Amino acid sequence: MGNEMYHLLEVMLNDMGAALELYQPTQFWKHGVQRVLDDLRCHGVERFRALSSALGFFAPTYAFPGFRQQPEVCIKLAKMLAEDGIINQRWQLSFNQFLSGKLQAFNDYRVYMATLQDSHPYLDRVGESNVGEPVEQFTFEGRRFSRSFLNYLLGLNFLKTCCDLSRVNIVLEIGGGYGTLGEILLGDTRNHCFYIDIDISPTSFVSTYYLKQVVGEPYVGDYGSLKEKFIFDISTLPDRY
Repeated sequence: MGNEMYHLLEVMLNDMGAALELYQPTQFWKHGVQRVLDDLRCHGVERFRALSSALGFFAPTYAFPGFRQQPEVCIKLAKMLAEDGIINQRWQLSFNQFLSGKLQAFNDYRVYMATLQDSHPYLDRVGESNVGEPVEQFTFEGRRFSRSFLNYLLGLNFLKTCCDLSRVNIVLEIGGGYGTLGEILLGDTRNHCFYIDIDISPTSFVSTYYLKQVVGEPYVGDYGSLKEKFIFDISTLPDRY
């Protein structure tokens, strides 16, 4: 992480610390903030999706607890169950897929595909980037998906059954994690969407990095370029970003 990015992180943290108590992170997130900060400063934002703090707070996975840390233990367990005759060889593969999370991911993928609608915002072509070195992604029909990505796709498909989103082209998300919704909406040029992510630091710092990598740095306005404005006219921002 370059000095310029580090500087942005410090600016965000200092301003958050100076905010009124009403806008400070809750006790839960104060604990999380420190863990994420320690990991980012030690390992860098470039591999944030492999950091234990991110996995525990805003980068969810499908895998059975402990599988990502010690997959060899789970694989050995499946082999032992097969050798003891508790499960057969066919079920050994399914058991491994259960522990790895692939079965649940595939189930979510099937529901996502079954509930797709040919309407705005278009979701049939999107796939996730591998920015941040994710420890878990599954590839279905040539596209990558994580738990966060499929969670949003399922939620959007459901929302489209309840609401007419055809005229929605500015989306503001409060607590947007590392920017998955922005990646989905901006991942298809047919959507013509403008995305705003509001979150506490360092999560907002991570999403800034992520979206700049995914969408392109010139197209993303960050906290450093916008912090001096007291009032925003959101309708003018799409002309700049």
